[in-house]
Amino acid sequence: MYRGGPRTSDFLSRFFSLLDISGSLSSGRGPLIQGNYWLNVGLHANGAPDHATLKWPDYDDGAVMVDAFHELMVHMASLSNLSAKSMTAFGRQNSQLIYEKAASIERELERWWSLQAPELRDQNNDWRSQPRPRPLDEQETLEEESFSSVRCCKYACTIYLHHIINPVPSQPRGLPVSAAVECILDIARKTPEGYGLEMGLLWGLFMAGVATFNDNEAEALIRRKLSPDARISIYHANRGLELLQELWDRQHRSSRKVDWRELQREMGIQVFILA
Repeated sequence: MYRGGPRTSDFLSRFFSLLDISGSLSSGRGPLIQGNYWLNVGLHANGAPDHATLKWPDYDDGAVMVDAFHELMVHMASLSNLSAKSMTAFGRQNSQLIYEKAASIERELERWWSLQAPELRDQNNDWRSQPRPRPLDEQETLEEESFSSVRCCKYACTIYLHHIINPVPSQPRGLPVSAAVECILDIARKTPEGYGLEMGLLWGLFMAGVATFNDNEAEALIRRKLSPDARISIYHANRGLELLQELWDRQHRSSRKVDWRELQREMGIQVFILA
């Protein structure tokens, strides 16, 4: 599991942290365990990286994907904590404090992203069809797929952050959110179906769905990509799709944005989307 499969030395820590952060984002309640405990995975007792154990998954040459996703989870945890705080009485009465904290998280997120490896950060969505001296081998292809998944999660963080600031905007979505949505949808369009690769895009697609407003074409794409195929996918997004469908239906009827977090509470369902 955890973007590359279990490794016996730290499977429980790695997998639980993924479930914890994924669940906190979906529920809006913050992580169960505070602190970035997953960052200690793959370290010696003195804090130095254990390069002999860090090379996992095997296709992640140089631990680019795993390191980046571990670090992205730090920002995910901050976002889920802020989302939880924003929905309390304190948060509603102190919207300026929420906005300032969100702006700080956004600066940190974008600064971190600017420092990521170019092959991850600047990956072309058309990487599968780009001319190359030779075709990608299996490990190289898996690494590229993992990069697309991490990028999708990063763009989802952008949408999530702006939703905290302005959950029911009366104006068209701003450029950062529009760009993030289009990037996620473009990645999804170009991801082959029938191999279970959508599992790495679930949370990104869900957040793109949250930001979608009365766009039948985008809704149809997200609906198709989130629809489970039990023969292939280990993880499903059934409840997330159920929530999105109700969200879209209400928005079509009222021509107004709806806060998915409030709708989830009203529907009395627990959504879990694997990030």
